[in-house]
Amino acid sequence: MAVGRAVGEAVAVVSPVAGKIVEATEAELAAIVAIDADTIRTRSADKNYRDELLRECAYLDVLVLPSERRRVVAFVNYWIVCDELQLLSLATHLGYQRRGYGRSLMQHLLDVAKARGCESLTLEVRRSNHAAIGLYEASGFRTVAVREKYYADGGEDAQVMRLALHPTATI
Repeated sequence: MAVGRAVGEAVAVVSPVAGKIVEATEAELAAIVAIDADTIRTRSADKNYRDELLRECAYLDVLVLPSERRRVVAFVNYWIVCDELQLLSLATHLGYQRRGYGRSLMQHLLDVAKARGCESLTLEVRRSNHAAIGLYEASGFRTVAVREKYYADGGEDAQVMRLALHPTATI
């Protein structure tokens, strides 16, 4: 469990999309892994996300729809280390994409980063993931580097993106 929050504690209410963002628990892992399998395709996703629930710097939050029996429709996994929030993964269930859930999770990340005193947010994204890049750029992220052949499943490059939250934070 991430430090600073109680298990299952609501961390934000997302009214524009009628969802609620809460810290993930063991109960949501199957839904997270299923969303990952259809979108990100992380190797050993079940073990990776289970480990994230225990890692001190890690946060794994889900966007649930109370109107649909708390169905998990999106999730975000991130670390907060020192003064940086590192986005590891953000994904929305295929049947719920293009409804603002990803944008809501991105706003949640920005709110968390500001509340925790982070200077910046960073992430890596596949160069071919134009939808995600568009979301990140709309949120203020800029590409600062390219990691060639970063992804093991085909050797695709990753764009490293960063958002400085304070004018004093350097790129």
